[in-house]
Amino acid sequence: MPNLPLYFDLTVRVSGPAFGAEVRIQGRGTCVAEDDPISMYGVNPGALVAGGSDVGSAYEAFRRALGEVLCDLAEMEGEFERFREAAQAFVAASNRISLAEWEAARQAVRAGSAPDVDLRRETGEIEPAVEIREVSESPKVSSAQSFTPAFPEPLGHTHPQSLAA
Repeated sequence: MPNLPLYFDLTVRVSGPAFGAEVRIQGRGTCVAEDDPISMYGVNPGALVAGGSDVGSAYEAFRRALGEVLCDLAEMEGEFERFREAAQAFVAASNRISLAEWEAARQAVRAGSAPDVDLRRETGEIEPAVEIREVSESPKVSSAQSFTPAFPEPLGHTHPQSLAA
């Protein structure tokens, strides 16, 4: 399977020690067949990789890993504004190698070498973006030591949104 340049749009809800947040991320990733499993490498965010037996399961693992990173950031930062800054920086960070692989995969798709996948083809540019808003469902505990982070709650898509073409 040739590399697949993907756009994704996902929303997760996370909790910090004294706040709750809903995070929507529009990003890019590349699915790469490596021996048998499929790996999804983040472009934005660029510091993330996850794998699965097919494109769907690789994306699901990537989505879960991204949610776990956001939960960890929420716990570490403790306050909403600090979390927002850290999450925005994490999502904005690009991996130059992954970006080059994504661009090469997109050129290959444009040249006609894309496999038959059940994804909408997106010919325009979708810029990476993150929207973070505080929500009222926070634990509001008096001490960070009594806080137990919850697994991120997915609120959006469980598959990539489109194939970059």
